[in-house]
Amino acid sequence: MKQIYKFTFCLLLIAVGIFSGCNEDQEDGNEELWAKLTEIQNELDRLNTNIATKDELKSEIAWLQVKLDELNSTISAMEESVREESAKNESSKEEMDLKNAQLMQEIAKLQNKIAELESTISAYPSKEILYPKDNSVMVLIPAGEFIMGTSDSQFEEITKEKASHKITFKHEQPQHTVYLDSFYMDKYEVTNTQFEKFVKETGYLTDAEKEGWGYVWEGTNVWPRISGANWRTPLGPGSTIRDRMNHPVIQVSYNDAVAYANWAGKRLPTEAEWEKSARGDTDDRLFPWGNEWDPGKLNSIVTGPLTTMPVGSFPSGVSPYGLHDMVGNVWEWVADWYHPHYYQNSINIPNPKGPTSGVHRVLRGACYRNNHNVARCSHRDNYVSVPDFRTQLGGFRCAKDVSP
Repeated sequence: MKQIYKFTFCLLLIAVGIFSGCNEDQEDGNEELWAKLTEIQNELDRLNTNIATKDELKSEIAWLQVKLDELNSTISAMEESVREESAKNESSKEEMDLKNAQLMQEIAKLQNKIAELESTISAYPSKEILYPKDNSVMVLIPAGEFIMGTSDSQFEEITKEKASHKITFKHEQPQHTVYLDSFYMDKYEVTNTQFEKFVKETGYLTDAEKEGWGYVWEGTNVWPRISGANWRTPLGPGSTIRDRMNHPVIQVSYNDAVAYANWAGKRLPTEAEWEKSARGDTDDRLFPWGNEWDPGKLNSIVTGPLTTMPVGSFPSGVSPYGLHDMVGNVWEWVADWYHPHYYQNSINIPNPKGPTSGVHRVLRGACYRNNHNVARCSHRDNYVSVPDFRTQLGGFRCAKDVSP
């Protein structure tokens, strides 16, 4: 795109050079023409030329067309003035006509270039797509760098309330810059409605259903195995999801999340993809909405009902890319194996995918039982997250590569 803009501006400069020789008495008109060209140049310098989406390309094409129309109007007005001045001099008129014809040729080239840009729109990904397989909305996360992990100053702030956090949060360091290719991320956590569709189409049985039980956390560090607890009855017999179909699916293991993603033609996000989706690419904010804790922006232990809520219940707490519930509501599985020192070994690696093996998978995003110390963009959890672990506190969302 940068080369296209340079070529376009060069054509405009050629056009001005041709027209400016028509009549030396038109200095005021030429100044106006140059002012318009300078405006275009300044705007092109300001614009982000790394176009990522159809919407961005359409917007820039529309802007270029408006400026071209303005340029044509100015030229037409100047042309009329020149014709009046040269009416008494036939040779001057012929010279002006010839140069004006050359000018119009260059303007036509500009118009053709706009048409070429319009023809490339289909090659660009949409900023947001409706994915038909599981009726999900996915958001484009553009390629580029972001800041991953926790800084030293942030570490001191989040660990001052509890000394043990200096050990449990140390695996969020060192903070480092990571480059990621573009990808799509589910705008919302996978819901019971979506998971039910998957099960109906495939006959899939979750780990909890196959083994006959699921973990139900009861407020202590003991995780009782509750017979009959699964995604349909997440707290055990007598519980139901019938009035919670728009809540995130829970009692699903890492294995279950991968099975769903494979069925949908998606995948689980990497740990780095998840964090960029939550944090954005402009700063190292603690929370998706900024650096100040606000319990009104998520389902947490502070203000929530101590259970799941419908996805998208906190629109003021979305991430910079517009993703909902990136912290709070339920923990989310990501693709990576866990290792406490992985950050130290992955600096300067683009598109990191985590260790090649391990015991635990990583969970991200915290849940409705957590507070500000844990419900952060950079927090990592691996406490009991073996691949078949499932609980009423955990769910997932999916990612997808951008098609070439």
